[in-house]
Amino acid sequence: MEEAPPKPILVILYGSQTGNSEAIAKDLHVKLSAFKDVAQVGLFCMKNFAKVSEPLYSVLVAVKIAANLSKVPLDQCDVGIFVTSSTGQGDPPDNALRFNRYLMKRDSHPANFLQKLNIAVLGSSFRFSP
Repeated sequence: MEEAPPKPILVILYGSQTGNSEAIAKDLHVKLSAFKDVAQVGLFCMKNFAKVSEPLYSVLVAVKIAANLSKVPLDQCDVGIFVTSSTGQGDPPDNALRFNRYLMKRDSHPANFLQKLNIAVLGSSFRFSP
């Protein structure tokens, strides 16, 4: 009998100034967690993403597996879904600043950093014109 391919590991990371992106990410988490073809779905605020002490490419994110929490490197997840808003002149929300700085340190990442990660991005903005 042929073995079934492993089920994908998804991680949802959100950054939100007003809570709207957080609500979208939580709703997405609930819906994706119901799929039987997905092994694990983790949901995390970008501010809790990582303590950058290990080499940056091996940063750990916690992914919920059944009732247990295990650590999975982001670069070993199959799908990364990033839900974030912008503030001011396109700046990241306060709770995503550290994650943004982490990603922008290109010289700290290996050339193939997150190369295997399938990425989806949902960006939102609030524009108020008096």
